Amino acid sequence: DTELQRRWTLTLEAMAKEDVDMLVLQGFDRVYGGVQKYLTDMSVTLYPHAALFSKEGIAVFAHGDLGFQAFPDYVAYRNVYVNEAYPCLPSTPYGDTWIPARMVELIKKHGCKKVGFVGMFYIFAGTYKYLTENLPDVEFVNFANQMDEIKAVKSQWELEEYQRIVNLHDDMIAAVPTILRVGRTEREVANQIRNLAFDLGCPEVNVILGTDKLHPVLNPYLYMNNARIEAGDCFQLLIELAGPGGLWAECGRMYCMGEINPRMQKAFDDQIK
Repeated sequence: DTELQRRWTLTLEAMAKEDVDMLVLQGFDRVYGGVQKYLTDMSVTLYPHAALFSKEGIAVFAHGDLGFQAFPDYVAYRNVYVNEAYPCLPSTPYGDTWIPARMVELIKKHGCKKVGFVGMFYIFAGTYKYLTENLPDVEFVNFANQMDEIKAVKSQWELEEYQRIVNLHDDMIAAVPTILRVGRTEREVANQIRNLAFDLGCPEVNVILGTDKLHPVLNPYLYMNNARIEAGDCFQLLIELAGPGGLWAECGRMYCMGEINPRMQKAFDDQIK
């Protein structure tokens, strides 16, 4: 609660300096929560997720049954004054305007004259188009740089949480030699690493890896090779985990299954130099 209050205060101060009355936030997956996660502490689901942030509080919207809440009370209980679900998905164009239309109502209700979009890559084209076309008297600006400056300065709480997630990566890497063995497939190794991360409480996990005699390529899960790891292979691994508060870190390592190939050793030495 204290950390969120700090973020809200700094954001409202930055908004006031530029006469921005409200921020439009949107997300599209659970990995890149961005400012939406930063200001609401709500993880973006696999479905469209949006929010408005202002001195009035937070309005949140997500896919769901019309007339119901987007999030249960135990999730949306901090500074939330609107919590609404709408039946909309990227694959259902008839729902493109459900959430933007409600945003227009709230922007008008609060008499906003200047509204900021945060992260243009996050904002759906339908949201941007509907808001700008239906609010001709409102000035729209990109507020992403201002939010980046706020996020760049870490609180003591954030620094401690970052240290926790970095330590967790060290623990995960320490466990890899007990998982990685000749005869296993890439996917089997990835599954066990992923399961360990979930068991340790990570809300989101990305494990990419690959094996080859000389040129191991980092493959995402869907493209991992079912061929078995052989003696003499080089195995490349990258672990990216989200810890408390959605904070991310990553750690990569190269492993040799047996004697180190001289060409790989030289490549390593050249990189160190």
